[in-house]
Amino acid sequence: MYTVYVLYSSLYDKIYIGYTSDLTARLLSHNVLGKRGWTMGYRPWTVVYTEQYNEKSEALSREKELKTTVYVLYSSLYDKIYIGYTSDLTARLLSHNELGKRMDNQVPAMARGLYGTIL
Repeated sequence: MYTVYVLYSSLYDKIYIGYTSDLTARLLSHNVLGKRGWTMGYRPWTVVYTEQYNEKSEALSREKELKTTVYVLYSSLYDKIYIGYTSDLTARLLSHNELGKRMDNQVPAMARGLYGTIL
């Protein structure tokens, strides 16, 4: 079993997408054990989204897809993180922030649609 995961660093407002066969060990590596790499500079990390796959090739394919199309929004009004994916990020973000309105007022309604997951 393979897990595709999204990590979030609230301290630096960064996301990281990866896949692994052992999520617990991988999270420990990202947060404590790892001595080099991009994620080391943005600790601590929290798992905010996961998907399970039986085949490594499926997980790798999904990881690549998410790395090119994922977006993460934070609503301070509701203290929630929203993760979605789209092929047109600019249009999607504009729909969240339609007509220049504050994002906090737009995200909750939009995130309940087909595009995002409320965590």
